[in-house]
Amino acid sequence: MPGDVILTSLKPSFFPQDLMFCERRVKSLFVSVNMASRLLGLTLMLLYQNLTIRQCENRCYEQSGLSPSVLMQRAGQAAFDFMRSRYSAVSQIVVFCGKGNNGGDGFVFARLAHQMGYDVRVLVVEPVCATETAQEAFDDCQASGVKIEVFSDKYVIEADLLVDALLGSGAQGQLRSPYAACVAAMNDSLIPILSLDMPTGVDADTGF
Repeated sequence: MPGDVILTSLKPSFFPQDLMFCERRVKSLFVSVNMASRLLGLTLMLLYQNLTIRQCENRCYEQSGLSPSVLMQRAGQAAFDFMRSRYSAVSQIVVFCGKGNNGGDGFVFARLAHQMGYDVRVLVVEPVCATETAQEAFDDCQASGVKIEVFSDKYVIEADLLVDALLGSGAQGQLRSPYAACVAAMNDSLIPILSLDMPTGVDADTGF
């Protein structure tokens, strides 16, 4: 399926010292590999394992004083900005939102898109959220006028772009309904998909 993946990155100042050392070692290797890859016409970028990302996020909370809500707003804004630059011809968007913080990022994205004049609909797996931060984003999205519906496998998807905000990098194990049904519906539509954090169902560490 065509599409893009948006990953959130943190500034090196939020890395514990041992992680910064590992980062320098990895970057040294990365530079050598990247030089070789250019000869093959490839583009590489640094990725972190799931545990490292969690450590970075916790460090960010501790040192920056930023709330989870502010970080969620920034993540949704970054995803929306990328969408505008990457998919300039898009006018109709369907956002699939889970009940966790990845879904919260999707609600922020949907609200921003709606405010900028896009035709946006949100499909949720459940009408309630699992975290206070995600629920706040849900409420703000709904209050802005975005139409939010509970997903059904009978739903006919009509859009120029789909946004996968179902499950983030922390998800593990086999996909179960209704998440599996949502992923199947997105894939079967053949519509381009923009995934926030990770495509739902892909393990952040193994890529499978």
